[in-house]
Amino acid sequence: MWRSRLIRPGRIGPITNALHWDIRGVAFRSQLYSTKADSSRAADTKIPWSIRIKHATSFSFYSAIVLAGVGMSGLVIYYFISDILLPTSDVQVFNRAFHLVKEDEECLRRLGGNKLSAYGEQSGNKWARNRPIASRRGFDGAGREHLLMQFHVKGDLAEGLVRLEMVKSDKKGHGGIGQFDFRYLALEVPGYNRYYLIDNSPKLPKRQWTNNTGFLGVKWGKPKDGDASH
Repeated sequence: MWRSRLIRPGRIGPITNALHWDIRGVAFRSQLYSTKADSSRAADTKIPWSIRIKHATSFSFYSAIVLAGVGMSGLVIYYFISDILLPTSDVQVFNRAFHLVKEDEECLRRLGGNKLSAYGEQSGNKWARNRPIASRRGFDGAGREHLLMQFHVKGDLAEGLVRLEMVKSDKKGHGGIGQFDFRYLALEVPGYNRYYLIDNSPKLPKRQWTNNTGFLGVKWGKPKDGDASH
């Protein structure tokens, strides 16, 4: 036997009203979001081209500054490693050559005293304290790398000029630095003939040091003994 269940009229009102308000709320929120999106797009389209170009230019300018800073930092690191930290850098070669001069008795006798000082070339600026070491690198006809260098030394009695040439070989150098061997290491002191601490130069006609202008005054080849005699 079927039984019908009556629903009281009072219960229908709240449920219907709730559904009605929920549906209206969803519609209202959707309309609100749509209005905001439309207003944002409208605002974007209202930005003047001059302002857009200005912002793009500023961004490009500051990006270029950042990239330039990164590039300069890379160059500084590269030159710091190649000129100072590498075993065959000019600084290391200078330290090695000056050490050999300080340990040589004949050099000490000519310069006087046991405490020697070494320095580079004088610059045109009298206020500049840094005196760079004159050096030059190049390759010969056989593709071997050469290093020429000169610096000044001072003792208690006299001052002198140290000249050297190093050549890179395929094998580890003996008495040199890394794969670089001394071709010669010489000291010039006024009143004395040129004194060779090391002389491994080939017994062939050689290009010589001259007074002609060049890179920091340094020229290829071994100097002649007669050039330093007085």
